[in-house]
Amino acid sequence: MVIHINDKLVLGGNVMSSKVWKGNSPGIAVQPAGKTAVWGVLAVVIGALLMMSSGAALAATYYVSPSGNDSNSGLIGAPFATIQRAADAVNPGDTVIVKDGMYTDVDGDKSVVKLNRGGTSDQWITFKAENRWRAVLDGRNNTADYCWSFLSNASYVRVQDFEVKGCGASGTGVGAGFYSNAGAHDIHIYRNYIHDIGRQATVSGTGQSGIFL
Repeated sequence: MVIHINDKLVLGGNVMSSKVWKGNSPGIAVQPAGKTAVWGVLAVVIGALLMMSSGAALAATYYVSPSGNDSNSGLIGAPFATIQRAADAVNPGDTVIVKDGMYTDVDGDKSVVKLNRGGTSDQWITFKAENRWRAVLDGRNNTADYCWSFLSNASYVRVQDFEVKGCGASGTGVGAGFYSNAGAHDIHIYRNYIHDIGRQATVSGTGQSGIFL
């Protein structure tokens, strides 16, 4: 490994001062340098390790596409098929990019997406449509109670640029485009197109909401 720190050249742990010879045959003249350069190298290495341990260097970007597969890695060339699969994988600082298409409740749990993971105050989790309102969360005419549920561990989450429609609960149930459990916090719902939520008769005391927080 070769690291340059100002005018110091580090070769395999040996710190040398360097200069380039002038003339037809450029070269490097080396001689032992002082302890200051060694401490400089240690500071760089320690700083990199601290960044990695904080998770800042490990944030991932996942992709979701109707043509994907939930057994994939979720990387750009191997996207997941459902937003739910990405919601089960995210960690603080991660971003999920959802490609154009229709996304529905495929597991029958009455939610298109159910999120029970969170970010931190300085490493939010972001879910965003690749193209505004072209990724659609569809409750299929109240088949799903909720298009997106934030459960108790969800926090520091941003959801943006989706179309959200067709969710709602029958009878005394609560239906919503976005629904937040009492334990969830710091949820940003941004620039989403929410419509046709709970278009049915209901006797619920809380009604049917585009966003229920």
